[in-house]
Amino acid sequence: MHDDIRPRTIGELFDRTVHLIVRRWRAAATIGLIGAVPLTAGFLLDAGVWKSPDAGARLLIFVIGTVANVLVATALAMLYAGDEERPKAGRLLAEALRRFGGLLLVGFVCGFTSMLLIVPIGFAFFIGALFASAMGTVGAAVVGGVCAVAAAIFLFAPIFASQIAFYIAITERAGVGESLSLAFRRVMRGRARSSLLAAAIGAAYLGPLYVIGAVGVLLGQLKLPWLAVAVSLIATLLSLVVFNALMTLASLDYRMRTEGTDLLAAIETPAAG
Repeated sequence: MHDDIRPRTIGELFDRTVHLIVRRWRAAATIGLIGAVPLTAGFLLDAGVWKSPDAGARLLIFVIGTVANVLVATALAMLYAGDEERPKAGRLLAEALRRFGGLLLVGFVCGFTSMLLIVPIGFAFFIGALFASAMGTVGAAVVGGVCAVAAAIFLFAPIFASQIAFYIAITERAGVGESLSLAFRRVMRGRARSSLLAAAIGAAYLGPLYVIGAVGVLLGQLKLPWLAVAVSLIATLLSLVVFNALMTLASLDYRMRTEGTDLLAAIETPAAG
């Protein structure tokens, strides 16, 4: 009866993601478009396709993008965590708007935690480059590079946990501290698997974004800015939908791996009359 509620392999998570995106594509596309528009504007500005506006306009795009991202991530997480066959995008967005204040705080804290964890990676790459430059040999460069990459891999899981915490806050209605605590406890139990999953999700999300930048620059040079907008918008929309679906399903999978028996018991126990 509950064969769908079980721990999944990384491949199964991706397969389930595609399945849900296809089944709920109308609601996903409607919600994702809200976040894709400001993100696309930012990407095209960075790529030089559009002439850079003044600082005030850039700040406005950033603020709109931040608000849209929180709303979109919340609505998409509820879309993919729910079991409604024909979910309504408007209802999900209304619920996301109602929870916006609390989740904006959670998102800020999770993002800040990620940034703190990313700093050592940058420092490791800097030290590696400095070491290679000082020694001036190929061997030194290799050693420095290996150390820097090792630092990045070592911190994959903690950074991933800080991101998963946001989706735990959405799906389990947990506060800031509880979300981070649950995320780190669950993710760090299987550090190697978590690092692989983080790398796979990162590739699925960042791959299209790098393509956006390259295509945007190319089309800009060909004097086809509106085509660049269309291509970038579609790629950004797909990236947002896929990323949020994967993160939502990953957060649910981590919960199942740690609390699976209790969850199934809760589902199968009739509510008290």
